[in-house]
Amino acid sequence: MANARIISPASQTYRGPLTTPERWATWVPRQGDILVCTPSKCGTTWTQTIIAQLLSGGDGLAGPIPVISPWVDSALGEADEVTDELASQPDRRVVKTHTSADGFPVWEGVHVVAVYRHPLDVFLSLRKHGMNMKNRPDHPMNRPVSEAFADYLSLDVTPNDIDRDSLSLLVDHYNRTVASDRLPSLTVLHYADMMADRRGAISGLADALEIEVSDAELTRIVEATGFSSMKADAASFVPEGGKGFWNNDAAFFDRGGTGKWEGILSDADLARYDARMSSLVPDSDIRHWLEEGSGPRI
Repeated sequence: MANARIISPASQTYRGPLTTPERWATWVPRQGDILVCTPSKCGTTWTQTIIAQLLSGGDGLAGPIPVISPWVDSALGEADEVTDELASQPDRRVVKTHTSADGFPVWEGVHVVAVYRHPLDVFLSLRKHGMNMKNRPDHPMNRPVSEAFADYLSLDVTPNDIDRDSLSLLVDHYNRTVASDRLPSLTVLHYADMMADRRGAISGLADALEIEVSDAELTRIVEATGFSSMKADAASFVPEGGKGFWNNDAAFFDRGGTGKWEGILSDADLARYDARMSSLVPDSDIRHWLEEGSGPRI
């Protein structure tokens, strides 16, 4: 397959403790490659796994997802090993980033898949994520819920410290990836819609990516990418799985679902969230979609 030509270079550099823009060089995109581009805890690993299964025809995966579908601009893994693994795959590949679309080039023939999720569900998932990290008692999400939530609401986007998750980071990612019209080949999904109709979401992804899939293959992929199936073999899916990075690899997936904040966030917390969202997302249609989904955004 031919290497993909750069149509437009990146216009912004993003960096953080994990995000390492020099690592984009580990992946030489080919026409037909797929880049999953999502904010943290919006279904990134799930979406990668679905696409990897589609590319394999539902016949299983050639290796652990973090190996065959790496987070290309992260400091995880040895750069040479990432380069060699991606180069060894003969056909279309899927990789991931949490960087918004202005932070990487636009490549001809590379399809980007962006997924978003209700910001309150993202917060609760980030909190479980932080608590599941070994040897990270200082993680900001480990503080009392109202304190952690106040930070989530108040933090602004800082390109040189991009790994600090916040509401503004999620909204900024949407604005720079979807609302900017930067990407000519883009599919935008919402986690709630994927949860509500997994088979339909997987079939729709196959259509968008021009992957032929039979009913039997689709059934196998739906079963293989269910949360129970992935949790049962969590080390094959989670970043740094099986390496003792997490207290519990399976807990990386939490329980999925939506509306996780109910009974956890106070009325005062929710009022502060409403005010912050009104400021960040004044367009009521966009806000409704970011929170609830219900169909493709574009």
